[in-house]
Amino acid sequence: MTVLLAAGIGLGTPVVALSETDAAATTPAAATLVPVLHLNGAYPEVANPFSLFGQEPGMTFRELLGTITKAKSDPKVTAMIVRIGNPAINSAQLMELHGALMDFRSSGKPLYATFEATGVGGYVLASAASEILIPPVSSLALIGMRADIFFYKDTLEKLGVQAQAINTGKFKTAFEPFTHNSMSEGTRIQTTQLLDDIYGTLVERVAAGRDVKDNKARRWLMDGPYTAKEALSEGLVDRIVYFDDFKAELQAKAENKLTFDSEYTGVEKKKVEPPNFFALFMGTAKKASTSSDKSDKIALVHALGPIIDGRVEKSPFGGSATIASEDFIDVLNDVAKEPGLKAIVLRVDSPGGSAIASDLIWRRLETFNEQGIPYVVSMGSVAASGGYYISMGADRVFAEPTTITGSIGVIGGRFILGDAYNKMGLKKEHIAIGENTGLMDESRPWTQRETKILVRSLDDVYETFTSKAADGRGMKQSRIRELGGGRVWSGTAALDNGLIDELGGVEAAIRSAREIANVPDAKVVSFPKEKTIMELFEEILSGTSTSTSTQSKIASHFLPQADMLTQLSAVLPEDHMTMIRFFMHTMKSDTSTSLMVMPWSIQIR
Repeated sequence: MTVLLAAGIGLGTPVVALSETDAAATTPAAATLVPVLHLNGAYPEVANPFSLFGQEPGMTFRELLGTITKAKSDPKVTAMIVRIGNPAINSAQLMELHGALMDFRSSGKPLYATFEATGVGGYVLASAASEILIPPVSSLALIGMRADIFFYKDTLEKLGVQAQAINTGKFKTAFEPFTHNSMSEGTRIQTTQLLDDIYGTLVERVAAGRDVKDNKARRWLMDGPYTAKEALSEGLVDRIVYFDDFKAELQAKAENKLTFDSEYTGVEKKKVEPPNFFALFMGTAKKASTSSDKSDKIALVHALGPIIDGRVEKSPFGGSATIASEDFIDVLNDVAKEPGLKAIVLRVDSPGGSAIASDLIWRRLETFNEQGIPYVVSMGSVAASGGYYISMGADRVFAEPTTITGSIGVIGGRFILGDAYNKMGLKKEHIAIGENTGLMDESRPWTQRETKILVRSLDDVYETFTSKAADGRGMKQSRIRELGGGRVWSGTAALDNGLIDELGGVEAAIRSAREIANVPDAKVVSFPKEKTIMELFEEILSGTSTSTSTQSKIASHFLPQADMLTQLSAVLPEDHMTMIRFFMHTMKSDTSTSLMVMPWSIQIR
C-alpha cells in the first residue's frame, strides 16, 4: 500500500542488443537468422485463460526466457536484436531477463540493444548487450531512485474516518499510511536499506555489462537524463544510428541474405479457436482432456497476488491475481493428482494477506514433504509476510537480488466510522450480550481491554509464524525474531541472513527441483492448468464461488469509503489503489482478522 517508486527506472524495458562483433568466427556460415525481440507490454507469469475471437495470447515471461535460450543454441541464428519499447516487468523479472541476455551474449553471437527512450530498468537490460545503439533523437532518463510514500490520515479524517492498527514490531508498518502523516523510524530505516540494496544491484549489473568500475556505473545511473549525444560521449551507448540503417549495415557485411525475424519464439503456440457460443450454451462445448502422460514431471505452481480467505468469483475474462485459500488448495490437490509428479516449484509473487489463509496453504504444502515430494520456491518481485509464510517450508528457496521478502510479522487494524456517521446524520444504537462484542463496533476506537485481547491474539499468530519459520529455515526462533518484527529485506540481504538459500530466478528453481528429485529430464507442467471456455463458464454458472469479488465487496461497503475510493482513484497510481482496496476490504468489519501483509509494492521505472 505504501508504494515504493524507483523513479526513473523504466522497469520492464527488456532491451537487449546482440552485438555483431563478438564471435562472428564461431557463428556457422549458414546462419542467416536474426531474431528481433520487441519488448512491449506485460509478460505475465501465467497465460490468459482464453482469448476472444481467436486472437493469439501474448508471450508469458517463461516463454520470453525460452525464446532467448533457444536463440542461443539455434544454429540458424547468427545474432539477435532487442528493441526496447515499454515493457511492464517487475524487479525480479528484470534481473532474470538481464541474466538470460548475458547468457546469450556468452555464446559469442552478437547481441544488439536499441531504444528511443528508456529509464534505469531498460538501460540495465541494454547493458547486457555487446553493443547499444540509439537513434539521433532519443533520451535516457537515468535519474537514480527514490521512495514516494503517500499518507492518507488527513484524507480519511476529511471523510470522518479514522484508522486504528496493532502490530508485532516497529517494522510492521503496512497500515501506517492510514494512521500516520509521516514516516516512522522503522519505515525510514528499512526503506533506506532496501533502496541501497536494490540500487547497488542495478549498479553491479550495469558495471558488469558495460565493463566499467562500479563508481562509474553508479554515477551514470543518477546523473541523467541524457540526450543521445551526451549518452554517446559518456560511454553509455556505442553508436548513434537509425535502426533501419543499422539493419542495412548488417546486411551489407553479411555474405548471405539475412532474415530479420520479429516473430521468432522459443515455444510453439497452440492455435486459438474462436469460441462456439452455440455449443457453449447447448452444453456441447469441448472440455479439456485429463492428462494420461505418466512421464516424470515438475509442477510449476503460480501463487500470485494478495492472500485472502475462501474463494473468489471467477470470470472468463480474467481479473487481478488473487490467492484465495480454498481455490489455491484446490489447485494443490490437482497437482497431487498429476501422473508422474516428482517435485514442485512454487512461484510466489505476493505481498501476503490473511494469516489464516496463509497458514492453511502452508499446511497443504507441508503434506507434499510428508509424502516425499520435494518443493522449491522461486520468489518473484515480492514474497513477503504471508508470501514468505507459504515459502518458508520449502526444500530450497530462490530469490532475485531485487526481490522484496521477509516482513515476518502480523498486523491487525480497522477503520473507525463514527465521525462519518455523524456527518451523515446516521445514528446507531446497540444491544449486546457479552463484554467483547465491542471488538466489532466500527463506530468507536477499541478500549484498553479490547486492545489487550487483540494484542494477545496477534502475539499468538506471531509466535506461530516465527516458530514455523525457524523450523523451515533451520534457525533458532530467537534469530528469526531478530530478523522479523515486520522488517522487509532485499533478496541479497535475505541470502546473507539465511532467509533464502540462493539467488536466481524461476529457471534456476526448476533446475534445483530436478536435481533434488533426481529427474534431469522431467517436463514442466504449469498450474493452475488452462481451462476451456466451457469449463470456465460452467464454474461461473454452477455457483461454486461463495464470495463476491474484492472490488464488488468494496463498492458495496460503507458510502464514505466507496466515495473516497472514487476520489483517490482519480489521482493516485493504480499500485496505490490496489493496496488501499485490499485494506478497506479486509478491515471493513472483521477485526478478528490477523494480517501478514508487507508495507510496499515496488516499481522500477
